[in-house]
Amino acid sequence: MPKKRRVNGHASSDRRAGVPGRRGSDAPGESDPALVDGHLSANPHAPIDRERTGPLRPPRPPIGLPILPDGTTALPEGNPCEGCDHCCRYVSIQIDTPSSKRDFENIRWYLLHKNVSVMVDWEGDWLIQFDTPCEWLVEGRCTHYELRPEICRDYDPADCERYAGPAEKVLLRTPEDLERYLTSRKPKGKV
Repeated sequence: MPKKRRVNGHASSDRRAGVPGRRGSDAPGESDPALVDGHLSANPHAPIDRERTGPLRPPRPPIGLPILPDGTTALPEGNPCEGCDHCCRYVSIQIDTPSSKRDFENIRWYLLHKNVSVMVDWEGDWLIQFDTPCEWLVEGRCTHYELRPEICRDYDPADCERYAGPAEKVLLRTPEDLERYLTSRKPKGKV
């Protein structure tokens, strides 16, 4: 069975194809969702949590958007990325599911590094995430938008945490998080 394609930590999705104004749509007049009124998206004053006081999260979606039956938020008209540059601030790579003490020791080593976290997504895949902004991101905007990599062009805003909810079922940011995770997995009665 072929492995699903990973896009910066998220599996590709066709769940919103055919919706006007969204990538993958067959709707007439579709335009690039990251371009609105000649401006690129993102809030140039978005704070960066350099001290890792909380998980890297996109801004909340605009107020008043309907919640869809699958629990995700409907995308707004126009540019769904307006005020958000979340996907430009990290890189995540799928890793093998840990199955031995040595594998978990390697994960502990990853977590000892600044701006590195490990997550388990809703499909059960393990990923390592590096919270580091793209070099082309300046004041919340892509300075080389027309030359952006294919992974950026292919990213579907409907898969963004801003609209789809957190990408992870488990988020490990510190060695203590890992220890709590391992403790919670031990069968009751075992020490």
